[in-house]
Amino acid sequence: MIQYMGTHANMFDHWGLRQCPVIPTNLTAVANAGIAAEIRKHIPAHEFEQQHRNHRIGGLLQFSDGRIAWDLPTKRTLLPGSTADTTLMNAGLNTLWRYGVARLKQQGIEVILIPRIGAGLGGLPWSYVWHECGPTIERIAKEIDVALYTQRLNSSRT
Repeated sequence: MIQYMGTHANMFDHWGLRQCPVIPTNLTAVANAGIAAEIRKHIPAHEFEQQHRNHRIGGLLQFSDGRIAWDLPTKRTLLPGSTADTTLMNAGLNTLWRYGVARLKQQGIEVILIPRIGAGLGGLPWSYVWHECGPTIERIAKEIDVALYTQRLNSSRT
């Protein structure tokens, strides 16, 4: 099931031991400044940086306090003018669907928290990202609850 949380809710406010946020990053092993600042409110920055370096193409991040996150590459670089890559995002989401959901459930995760990946600093309109990545998110939501931090789009698929 997908629950739409709106665009003003902060997924990190809902991050506990039963929730797994999808953290949009890039392939240069650096999270964008806004995400990094939010993560530092919850876990030591060096822990995230170490985990991210070990999973440069995305994957499960496990922190010392028991929290879990999913590292999802959305951009290849942070260079000015770079935009999100829906092929890259879909590859990471498909990995989450194929291999990650079962692992998350085994660890007691009940909800995956997904922000507007690729929109915002990614530079893409959310409607385009949803068109490209929405089917994969919907497949994930058939196996585990998803909290999507955006408004519901007016389309037949959402």
